[in-house]
Amino acid sequence: MRLPRAADGIRQVGEFSEPKQWQLGWVHTDARDHWLDQMPTFGALARLPADELAQVLEGVGTAIDAIVASALTRTRFPEGYDVDQVDDLLNQVIANLRA
Repeated sequence: MRLPRAADGIRQVGEFSEPKQWQLGWVHTDARDHWLDQMPTFGALARLPADELAQVLEGVGTAIDAIVASALTRTRFPEGYDVDQVDDLLNQVIANLRA
């Protein structure tokens, strides 16, 4: 249970049944261009100069085209999504592009 203190409080009242946690997986499908429009807001990419950002977007667009024939990507945000890990990955991508 993600909210153990809240669940404990509900139990202590004694007037409710056992607390349950409901969770829905979330999958969202984006078109290629919509995905590329969002990328400049992702962590380290937001701080890139315009010319470098254009290179990253061009490279990602090319990768999407090569991998997904329908030009769609499925994005799943699993439980435990770690923004710092994503930022670290993007920093590595940028460093590789600059090399």
